[in-house]
Amino acid sequence: MKMIKTITKMMDIAKRRGYASLKRFGNDVYYISYDKHYVRLYHYGTLTLKFSIMENRIVSYYGESASDRDSMNTALYALGYEEEFFRFSRVREEVYLTTK
Repeated sequence: MKMIKTITKMMDIAKRRGYASLKRFGNDVYYISYDKHYVRLYHYGTLTLKFSIMENRIVSYYGESASDRDSMNTALYALGYEEEFFRFSRVREEVYLTTK
């Protein structure tokens, strides 16, 4: 699994502050919101991962690229999950959830 150090650092900041963002040319490349109910990960303004802290489960996900897959897996790793939950299909050009 490819780890994105930026996402790991952003998750630490979001846990303390409630949010973290990485901007490039005035646009949010990544944005993470973290509250007592949900962790939300955005990539270029699109919600890619919504994780329920209370229910300890993935509520929703969306991805169209390997970078979406890597950022979602890294966010879950930062929450304490060691497994790789998401894969990317080049044929379907989408990210899908693995079932283990």
